[in-house]
Amino acid sequence: MRSLVDIEKYTEAYDELMDSPLELLHGVYGYVEENKYSIKIPNELAEVTMHQFMDGDQPSYSRDAEDYLESHGINYDLSLADYPRNGDTLRLFFNDIEKGYAALYHLKQLAVKKGYQLEQ
Repeated sequence: MRSLVDIEKYTEAYDELMDSPLELLHGVYGYVEENKYSIKIPNELAEVTMHQFMDGDQPSYSRDAEDYLESHGINYDLSLADYPRNGDTLRLFFNDIEKGYAALYHLKQLAVKKGYQLEQ
């Protein structure tokens, strides 16, 4: 598992980690003590759609990833959309590492079922 804790924000190294889909990361957005671990759900898997509002475009996601995890007894602790800099992607957070790794396993299974090409 890789961590953003000691990486300067908005550097090439920071963006590389933030843009890594289906990988368990530590310390995203400074969440070190609470909601420590997160997984970026690729937009193809989350079926992102953008909605125009007066204050800017806002992403919306299908609940497939969350529902799939819940069907396997895994609940995420927080979800949010990454900033546009990192692709407006859905990111799920987990308070403990074991739950994060279990979620990652099941999310990769879902990705394969949906035909998403996993990187090696």
